[in-house]
Amino acid sequence: MTQEMTPKALVVGMARSGTAAAAMLRRLGYEATVNDTKPPEALQEALKSLAGSGVGYTLGCPADGGVEGQKLIVSSPG
Repeated sequence: MTQEMTPKALVVGMARSGTAAAAMLRRLGYEATVNDTKPPEALQEALKSLAGSGVGYTLGCPADGGVEGQKLIVSSPG
């Protein structure tokens, strides 16, 4: 799949379930991004779990700026 054809998914919330959901979406072929309003310093363990997975992230800001163009949006229950 080319970058243009790859569906995009946004996971809102980077807790354990959010990182797991993003990793699963990546394995299913999505261009997955996780968003959390917490700063990177507060999410070091979650960031370690995503290392090398191909999942992107935006931290320290609300998700509303990243929803456009997403095929799927997942809200982490945390």
